[in-house]
Amino acid sequence: MTHGTLSFTEVARISLSGDAAAVAQAGRAMIDALPQVAYGGAVAGARVLVALPAAQVLRKTLAYPAAVEEDLPSTLAYDLDRLTPFQGGRDVFQCRYRRPQFADK
Repeated sequence: MTHGTLSFTEVARISLSGDAAAVAQAGRAMIDALPQVAYGGAVAGARVLVALPAAQVLRKTLAYPAAVEEDLPSTLAYDLDRLTPFQGGRDVFQCRYRRPQFADK
């Protein structure tokens, strides 16, 4: 953090095209090559941010009853096997509840 502003520096770029095992190996090698950094006194691995282009992300708008708002992440986690082509536990997701917008009458 610099002057109250969070900034990121790109130190590696890994192509996500090709053999999945080779991509995973390249990613692990890049992470292992990052320097160890002291956060609050303890030495730990570098913090990594993975940014994917929109074209490489599956995105879907879903409609659920308002009752699931309190536990939307658990509801989606339960439904992911049905909603995505991935096997359970191999997916990462983020969700947010968007309140319905009604037109003025």
